[in-house]
Amino acid sequence: MSNHRYGLIGLDLGTSMLKGVVIDLSGQFIASGSVDMVYQDDEQVCEFDVDSFYDRLASLTRQLMSTLPPDLHLLGLSMASASGNTVLVGRNGRPLRTAISWLDQRVADEAGILPEEIDLTEIHRIVGWPFLQSFPLAHLAWLRTHQADVLLEAEKICLSTDYVTYRLTGEWGIDPSTATTSYLQDQVRQQWHQPFLDALGLDRSRLPEIRETGTELGRITNQASAETGLPQGLPVIMGAFDHPCAARGSGVLD
Repeated sequence: MSNHRYGLIGLDLGTSMLKGVVIDLSGQFIASGSVDMVYQDDEQVCEFDVDSFYDRLASLTRQLMSTLPPDLHLLGLSMASASGNTVLVGRNGRPLRTAISWLDQRVADEAGILPEEIDLTEIHRIVGWPFLQSFPLAHLAWLRTHQADVLLEAEKICLSTDYVTYRLTGEWGIDPSTATTSYLQDQVRQQWHQPFLDALGLDRSRLPEIRETGTELGRITNQASAETGLPQGLPVIMGAFDHPCAARGSGVLD
């Protein structure tokens, strides 16, 4: 019989703080930690450096790993995330510009920023949320108007969570609840909504594949292991947006 204890890592990529916890399979807490988020904000503009975001997450995971008992064998990692932060990634797999946070308010002054093909009255029915000007659909319309060259250069258009899991595994993916915050997903079909993509001039191949929560996205690569202290080959499991995670954690299941 194995003498190992088995554990899981949960990360909460919040708006003000990144938090992490390690539990064993009975739910007992083994380790916890946190690091603050850092923003570049000026009046209505709120952005953050995406590689620094990943580095802060790596600092958190190294903090967690340094306190684990030697007999604890980790089975997987998953995360809940505040989302709606727009990231443009180049062909080299690195961000082309800072991430636009969901806290950013600059689009509020540009009421007509959305392409005319996008009907505001249809957004709630398709996406599941009423239109808010502080989320990626509006960010992308703003970029299309003000920084079209950078948007055109982007190999991948994703959210900050997707960039983190890509850095960890080398695989692109987004879960349906996180995709909701992009305002680009048809909530019923759980597919990218082609009319919105067409209006923005985007091909769906430039977006992460939508994958089910609870499925394996990939495993910690050798490079990510060196950066984060996480075991190479550790499975990374698709998580969810922090609102449904909070509901599930509170027992709201129906």
